[in-house]
Amino acid sequence: MRSLKIVDYFDTPEVLDASITTIPGNASSPLQVIASLAKTSYQLVIADSAQQMVGVYKGLPGQEQLECIIGPGVREVDVSLHRGTRISLRSMTPDPVNYGQLCVQFLGDT
Repeated sequence: MRSLKIVDYFDTPEVLDASITTIPGNASSPLQVIASLAKTSYQLVIADSAQQMVGVYKGLPGQEQLECIIGPGVREVDVSLHRGTRISLRSMTPDPVNYGQLCVQFLGDT
């Protein structure tokens, strides 16, 4: 079995405070949270106090693709995000997420 370690967090600040930096609704462009992923990631570990459905997207601006959805009760998600990938977030509903905190640890091989 593969032993995974933390390889990246969101670009500063590592913990996103949605009351300061709002996660846009699903009709808007996603919010970039990592310009270039440091290493390939195979799993996300999530700490989320907002408890809202949020899409994690990969890809260039205007070409984002949904990788997974995080939200209430979701603590770990298996993914395949390659080194250098741009990561962004967007609410899965029309309403922006404008409260709570979100921290995502990206796990991969060290």
